[in-house]
Amino acid sequence: MAKSSSKDSSGGKQAQNANGVLSVDSFLMSAKQTTGIASINKTQLSGFPVLLPPLSVQLAFLNRVERWKNEQQKLGNLERESSDLFGSLTQRAFWREL
Repeated sequence: MAKSSSKDSSGGKQAQNANGVLSVDSFLMSAKQTTGIASINKTQLSGFPVLLPPLSVQLAFLNRVERWKNEQQKLGNLERESSDLFGSLTQRAFWREL
């Protein structure tokens, strides 16, 4: 992707990709280095756009998470049932009922 640079209102450089979207580079370029620690102020942080995927992608992700949660719940139920059956079988074997 081609990048261009421009100055933001605080005088810092902002890197944009070919679509004109601010990149992480612009965020990192605006950070001040003090004794090897990068810092960024609240104004700079507030000005950084939050990038969200399209709603269709968000909903697809939500659907997958919900399916995963349902499978985990089913697995937990099967684990409890298996444990109960094993306990019953062990008890019957102990009392020689098999």
